[in-house]
Amino acid sequence: MQKPGIYVFLVRLFVFLMIVVCSPAILGQAENQDSLPAEQDSLSDQDKIEALKSIIESIAALQKEIRQEELVFQQAKSDEAKANITETLQGLTTRLEALKTDFTIIASGIDPEAFFEKATKELDWRKELQEIFLPILIELKAATAHPRDIEKLRSELYYYDKRIPEIQAALENLKLLKETSGEAGVDKELTELISFWEQQEKEFSSEKSAIQLQIQEKEKERKTFAETAQDIMRVFFRSRGRNLFFALLAFAAAFLVLRSLHRLMYRLSPFHQTKRRQFIIRLIDVLYYLFTLITAISALMVVLYLSSDWVLLGLAILFLAGLAWAGKYALPTFLEQAKLLLDLGPVREGERLIYKDVPWQVEALNIYTDLYNPALKGGTIRLPLKDLIGLRSRPFAEEEPWFPTREGDWIVLSDEFYGKVVIQTPETVVIETIRGSYKSYPTADFLHQHPRNLSINVFAVNAILGIDYKYRNIVNTEVITKVKAFMEEEFKKEFYGEHLVQVIVELKNLGESSLDIITIAKFSGEAASEYTEIGWKLQQIALDAANKYGWDIPFPQVTLHPAGEWQINGRS
Repeated sequence: MQKPGIYVFLVRLFVFLMIVVCSPAILGQAENQDSLPAEQDSLSDQDKIEALKSIIESIAALQKEIRQEELVFQQAKSDEAKANITETLQGLTTRLEALKTDFTIIASGIDPEAFFEKATKELDWRKELQEIFLPILIELKAATAHPRDIEKLRSELYYYDKRIPEIQAALENLKLLKETSGEAGVDKELTELISFWEQQEKEFSSEKSAIQLQIQEKEKERKTFAETAQDIMRVFFRSRGRNLFFALLAFAAAFLVLRSLHRLMYRLSPFHQTKRRQFIIRLIDVLYYLFTLITAISALMVVLYLSSDWVLLGLAILFLAGLAWAGKYALPTFLEQAKLLLDLGPVREGERLIYKDVPWQVEALNIYTDLYNPALKGGTIRLPLKDLIGLRSRPFAEEEPWFPTREGDWIVLSDEFYGKVVIQTPETVVIETIRGSYKSYPTADFLHQHPRNLSINVFAVNAILGIDYKYRNIVNTEVITKVKAFMEEEFKKEFYGEHLVQVIVELKNLGESSLDIITIAKFSGEAASEYTEIGWKLQQIALDAANKYGWDIPFPQVTLHPAGEWQINGRS
């Protein structure tokens, strides 16, 4: 367990960061404040009086100008003149109202427009969003101003490049037509047209030259990518980068401190140490996870707000809105995970489940869930909660095995591979062969081989002894009794004979040429390492018994039949 001092340090670090990020001097808030009520607090009475006098003078000048425009309006005769004067009067009136509002704000500290705004005023969401994200658009516009100017100039250059050849072609046609006309009236009109288009050609050529010069100047001003990146980084870290750094620091500090406090609570709380936590404790944990996330995001947003960095604040809002939109489609998954955390899902804490064909016990359901298998070395794995979706758990009995083998057990697989289990982990099972080499299986593949454990309880080997049919009268009495006694005696001579449990000898089958007697030797698990040798020894003993008692072992006989005997219904 970590020392409690680390948590005290984290709490102090969090408080210090909150003081730092909330300080206007650090974040440069004083540099960006532009609202009149905030400035009013820092103005002396004499400054206020001077400002009010200046506003009064401006109001008087505007009122005089308005009266003059009204006189001009009365004297105007055409509708067009009256419309122009009306537009001018509207502008002057708007300026006058703004000055009066400024006078009220400076004098009283109250914005009349905001003060008398009705609470039930209908919001224009489009306008509100434009105001929020306008700084971002301004930043983007400023960042792309230079390439956009060059592109605009190139578009204009393309226009003139296309038009000048058309003018030149038109002049050639006019001059050719004038030479062949011979009519005085037509020549006069053609001369005027030629003069007009020659003037247009000069103007277009001049415009083209001017645009080419502007493009050349713009190209000279263009910086290399490294210089541009350097300037951007310099500006970014001087203002916006600093704000982003402190915002991310506040987010990380809030998240880590709250998560560390929860882990400390989890370790020290007696309610969390029970085998199965109560529902109310789980609900508190889930609410705490939500509180941690909301607090960390709020810390980030507060820092950006206090630093008056509306661009980063707008981007943060866009990012959160994108996450919320994406979360709409992931809502069913989130609900399933919430049910698992509350221990209301198909996987329950303290129960048994199968994950990747291996049985596991669910130790603790959390954001990262611990699964435990006591039969495996390093038998604890940590899974994210989402990996448990789709799984099912169940209560289990104490005597249920967690794995079919133990390290040191001798096993036989379904592919007849025989060896000793050296190590078994959640990923791999390593088997030592009788020749000393190692063979590895992925744990799931090992289980698919249906291992037969020879070291647990007893195992058996068998062999078939075939004797001649002439012993059919004594096979179930004398032969079986003698073979069984002979085998028990011979096995006891071997070093593993002490582990012999039982010898079974029975007539198994009436073969085509022999009486087949099955011999079975059962041994306890302690002799599992001699499984192969015992199988060989059993066949040797069966042969020795036949030799000792003079029993004939017949060869399989092949009978040849005339071809006619194989004909059935005229077909061979």
